Amino acid sequence: MSQVLEADNICSGASLMKAGIARLQQAERGLRLARAGVAVSGRGTERERARGTSPSLGAFFRVETLEPCLKANSKRAAIDELLAIMVRGGVLRDVAQARQAVWKREQAMSTGMRGGLAMPHGRTDAVSELVCAVGVNRAGLDFGAIDGEPGRIFVLTLSPRRGSAPDVQFMVGVAQILNEEGRQRLLACETPDEMLAVLNGAPPAALPRQPAVGAEPADVPAEAWEQPWIRRYIRADRVKIGLTGRSKEGVIEEMLELLNVHGQVHDVAEARRAILAREAKMSTGMPNGIAIPHARTEAVDRLICAVGIAPDGIDFEAADGEPSRIFIMTLSPTRAPGPHLQLLATISRALDAEGRARLLQARGPEEVCAVLEGGTGG
Repeated sequence: MSQVLEADNICSGASLMKAGIARLQQAERGLRLARAGVAVSGRGTERERARGTSPSLGAFFRVETLEPCLKANSKRAAIDELLAIMVRGGVLRDVAQARQAVWKREQAMSTGMRGGLAMPHGRTDAVSELVCAVGVNRAGLDFGAIDGEPGRIFVLTLSPRRGSAPDVQFMVGVAQILNEEGRQRLLACETPDEMLAVLNGAPPAALPRQPAVGAEPADVPAEAWEQPWIRRYIRADRVKIGLTGRSKEGVIEEMLELLNVHGQVHDVAEARRAILAREAKMSTGMPNGIAIPHARTEAVDRLICAVGIAPDGIDFEAADGEPSRIFIMTLSPTRAPGPHLQLLATISRALDAEGRARLLQARGPEEVCAVLEGGTGG
């Protein structure tokens, strides 16, 4: 930790200025969020709170917890530095407890993902609500990523161990923002303000033009490593186009049956109870017509996934009030952490506007799989 703090003084020549204008930045952000209908406290709009849905993604990002110049050169040092940034930003007090939770999750399964993105996370009593810190290390460091590439963008999230927090929705949303273009834009940022604009989805014209940094090799398609991994979970016999359920419960039942018919669920009643209990705490309906019902349950032995398409849309109590048309259901065992967040984040990168349109126009399950794998779909 002392090395991190010492390096911090060297890395940023503008640190004093940054501290001096932090309050003005936060006030400006508060005004912008208020105009958009998002509570400055980060709890979301009144409509979202009333419906039990997740707050807007931008409500969790703060300039005080964004760092464009991480100094760490190892996974452990990166986690410690991000936790120190949280303390500095006033969103974390008990570093030791938070570190234990995050490191325990990393030892169970690395959160290093494709394209230089890592999303370390943990559930802990050290926080009472979802908090995050985002850091960039252009040189890259080994984070045990599934594509073997060094991590350059790190999104650390902490959520309360008890109760409900929109951690899955948050990570899926972040993964959608940090597609290849988003990652390049974030790597080009030189200030926390620029990072905040990227993470809030500002158009490229709103940011200074910068040369691409850390681009993925053009001669090695990302799909080359990603498809075999995702195909373990996204299979044509677990995809249904034209869901017939007309309610949230009906869709959940239909997708559970899709998994059960292939012998993937030991106890359908228990799986149903777990998913509905999760929905009762906070709806998994997301913006742009996507829903991700999920649960941890003793009814399965390993991570399983089903995909459903309902072109006409079904009310899933989404945060934007729009009907849901694309459904990704995951069930994972309670005792063995599986890569469900990695799976959802990987899928979410295919669910941009073009990907969603292609899914809704898909002619068969194989085409749905191809779109989610990043294939041509044709």
